[in-house]
Amino acid sequence: DLSFVLSAIEELENYEIIRPNNAGNIEFTHDLVRDSAYERISNTRRRLMHGRVAEMLALEMTQNPSIAVSVLHHCVMTDNHSVAAEAAVIAGQHALKSFANSEAAELARRGLFHVEKLNVVSERIRLSMALLGIQVLSVSGISSSRTPEFIAALQAQITKANQHMMADEVAQGEYLLSVLFQELGDLQEASFATARAADASRQMDAQKKVRQLANSARCLLELGRDIPKATTLSRDADQLAEEEGVADSEVFWSRGLLAYWNGGLGRAADEIAKALELAEENEDRWRQCKCLTWATMIALEQNHSETAISHATCLGELAAQIGEGAMAPLARTFIAMAQRDDDELNDALKALEIADDKAHLAYVLNLAADHYRTTGDTGRALTFARKAFGTASEIGNANEKVFARSLAMMLGEDMGAPITETEIDEWSKSYTLNARVRQFARSAQQERKTF
Repeated sequence: DLSFVLSAIEELENYEIIRPNNAGNIEFTHDLVRDSAYERISNTRRRLMHGRVAEMLALEMTQNPSIAVSVLHHCVMTDNHSVAAEAAVIAGQHALKSFANSEAAELARRGLFHVEKLNVVSERIRLSMALLGIQVLSVSGISSSRTPEFIAALQAQITKANQHMMADEVAQGEYLLSVLFQELGDLQEASFATARAADASRQMDAQKKVRQLANSARCLLELGRDIPKATTLSRDADQLAEEEGVADSEVFWSRGLLAYWNGGLGRAADEIAKALELAEENEDRWRQCKCLTWATMIALEQNHSETAISHATCLGELAAQIGEGAMAPLARTFIAMAQRDDDELNDALKALEIADDKAHLAYVLNLAADHYRTTGDTGRALTFARKAFGTASEIGNANEKVFARSLAMMLGEDMGAPITETEIDEWSKSYTLNARVRQFARSAQQERKTF
């Protein structure tokens, strides 16, 4: 009876027990009043009231994810584990978009507790994978002692998903494994996981398949592994996206990286810009950071210093909002490179080394080494090249190893075994190396012939 409810509210307001707040809701005038009223409600009635509130709010949480935390709270009071887990997924994803990575990780942890209480196996697998995805992305770029735990949990869920023929969850799990292995520097395991994700995508619906095909292509290109397969996957994603009218950041991202691999820096910059725009529109912070990183690298290689500084500044601002990790020192390193600030570069590289981002560290060290080579500072060039070679060797990064060895050869030094003419000729032509490295190897080869 609405009239009865309104009369009761007016009476409580007159006695100053409740009051309207700035958000247009009603609140108790004091916490003690609220607690006292709550204590007078029987446990059975409390559960019913919390359950009813949870049900009503849950109807709107997909459109209004900010209320998902409230849904989770009320579900906890009623043991409604299914809705609680769904709310944790929505609340965790919303927290990631809001740069609240620590909160996202905690929400995922709470959600996983409720998942364990579910009876339907397929529901447990689906929600577990979604919540593990939140945990993985919440620590992406941050050295985490929990990485082995996440890997084990994902592998367990992938096994179950395979048993129940849940292709979407298998693909998602393998993709998350590739992220973790890439950040650990285990490029071989990352490429294996990427390949398995691509295989699983064949059974997915069109929109999800587009993303997974493009995602697998992008991962292989970032890892520098199986480039012919990456090329096929990227083109398949392009074709399917065009047929289905799908616009996805992963499609443009993979296109950009393929163009980069082939030496088309202008095309690469354009495609990465499109991917970045979509990531920003969707508030996809992880992809936003990754695309900004690539956009900065490409600008540096094009000698577009102002553009590089602009992208790196945006990356640094995102890093400050998200929290600790390798993004902030990487952004700082990029800016120092663009500004040719030697002292700042040394400090930034030390910070990047502490952050343990070996893949980007090897790349930036080689970039710095080449800069010092062109300015005639041979001593510094060799010092940075040696560090780049050592770092790249640790993680099996063939591109940066070859770049460092080619640069050292230009300056009259061998890194590892002496480089034969056959070896450097292979480097200059091999499609297993990206265009930047192939071109640099050709320059080294020409320089050797000159002398």
